[in-house]
Amino acid sequence: MNLKRILTIVCLSALSLAAAGGPDISASVSRRAVATDESVRYTIRVSDAKNVSVPVLGEMEGFRVMMGPSQSSNISIINGVKTSSQEFIYELQPLKAGKLTIGEAQIIVDGSKYYTRKITVDVSEAKKSSKDAPATTQAGGEVFLELSPSVTNAFLGEQIFLTITLYYRDVNLANAEQPVLQLDGFDVQNVGTYQQDRQRYRGQIYNYIRFQKLLIPWKVGKHTLQGSMMISVNVPLSSRSRSRDPFDDPFSLFQRYRTAEKNIIAEPLAITVSELPSQGGPKNFKGAIGVFDLQAAITPVKVKEGEPVTLKATLVGIGNIDQAVLDMGTTNTPGFTTYDPVVEKKTSVADGVLKGYKNYSQMWVPLSTDVKEIPALTFCYFDVDKKSYQTLTAGPFPLEVEKSAQSQAVTVSEAVIPVRSSSAPIKILSQDIFGIKLQNGGEDLSAPVDLRFALALLALPLLLFLFCSFIAYRRTKTEDPGFKRKAQAAGKAENLLRKARRLKGDPKARMEFLTLLNSALTEYVADTANVPAASVDSAFIRENVGNEKLAGEFSEFTRELEMARFSGLSEGTGDNDSLLAKAHRILKDLRREMK
Repeated sequence: MNLKRILTIVCLSALSLAAAGGPDISASVSRRAVATDESVRYTIRVSDAKNVSVPVLGEMEGFRVMMGPSQSSNISIINGVKTSSQEFIYELQPLKAGKLTIGEAQIIVDGSKYYTRKITVDVSEAKKSSKDAPATTQAGGEVFLELSPSVTNAFLGEQIFLTITLYYRDVNLANAEQPVLQLDGFDVQNVGTYQQDRQRYRGQIYNYIRFQKLLIPWKVGKHTLQGSMMISVNVPLSSRSRSRDPFDDPFSLFQRYRTAEKNIIAEPLAITVSELPSQGGPKNFKGAIGVFDLQAAITPVKVKEGEPVTLKATLVGIGNIDQAVLDMGTTNTPGFTTYDPVVEKKTSVADGVLKGYKNYSQMWVPLSTDVKEIPALTFCYFDVDKKSYQTLTAGPFPLEVEKSAQSQAVTVSEAVIPVRSSSAPIKILSQDIFGIKLQNGGEDLSAPVDLRFALALLALPLLLFLFCSFIAYRRTKTEDPGFKRKAQAAGKAENLLRKARRLKGDPKARMEFLTLLNSALTEYVADTANVPAASVDSAFIRENVGNEKLAGEFSEFTRELEMARFSGLSEGTGDNDSLLAKAHRILKDLRREMK
């Protein structure tokens, strides 16, 4: 199992730990590709923990610790949720060229011992300074712009992590604008915010401003990538220039400056994009490129006809996870009724790679006892490490289906129908064949049968079929998570408002009161539309409800709640009655519009 495959599993484990409420521990480096005359910033970050020890670094293959650890703490409150984190930062100097490994660091968090993952850094030989002399500004200092890609030869659709760094020394930098890239045939995605710090580079200490972008090539061929950045530099005025100013004092202790703008242009960067290999490409390949892993299971494994089975699958990996598509079951699967899967996605960019996961949940309903399994899932991707196509398979999933009592054939019992001309009974031999034979052997075949009773018997199988179909439909619907969310949405919202009503007179419960009001409205919309609560805003309501006025009222009210929660207005209970009344009114309007 290669390093990136391990990283996908570690990524999924970390996400599972975070979802379970445990500490989130990560290790990262500022750059994955450096030269021997540069330094690397190594950061260990711990989130949502109280007691954290100073890490014990693992084996440093070819690195020397120049500085560290320096520590920093951060606390943030977003939508009423408080998060905290601590960082331990080291400055490392590579001692040789090659693929060097930063070993696992040990750290004790809340009494438990954890280990970070290993990180590999690609170190190249230092460039000759005469060949790479930096540009000179009017201030006499050094400033230059550098483009550094993760790879210069990539396949179509393979992610390229591009680092854009402005280095400067002995320069009074006043302002730096966003870098401008000139490129054709690439999709560009910004990665986080810019970084600003100091670093050893080419044997000197430079200040730097660093931007990072993710490039996805969609055009084959040789491309020339050009970048530039406009900066403003404070240049001191000469004595001759100052003497022209009548307010300038030659004995003044204050230095006068003028601002000079300069466009810093980076050396062009050549990137070659190749087609994916035509040989070995399976039919179900849909453009996923990177390294992926697939896990899947069903619950329950033993059901009756018409009872639902949930198929859950997780696709995790490094690569263009947004374009990665896992084919689930379709309506054409013999012996089953299937429903569209619910997909949950999470992605992040760290250490120069785009990684993440997709969770799939799909309902399958077996229609007969002949069904023995749910077919296997397959996913095909192109492995950039092995430079070949790979196919992942999960399943098939054995399933035991029992006969349902509602699906058994209807047993028709004997019934006696009187004949007007005789007291002899007539037995029903089947549902649609009647024996008409008089016990006394009479020839009167025209004796009429009670028409209403006969029609009732003929209609009984149809009514029984409709009744069974309705019961099966209701059972299927009640097992549908989306149907259950929508059915329970109103009751859930009213329950939250009832809790808020009990807290409205308690000043100490002001924050909880406001949170309950916001949750009642937001979660009602999310449950009714079967979407995550985080996606509900005024734009969502405007699009799905179509009531512009209601969308505006919803947005204004939720904003009012947010301001009350995170401002001095959080004290007191004077306006709680009006807020509660407004929440009830908006919920009533939402229920009317979102039937």
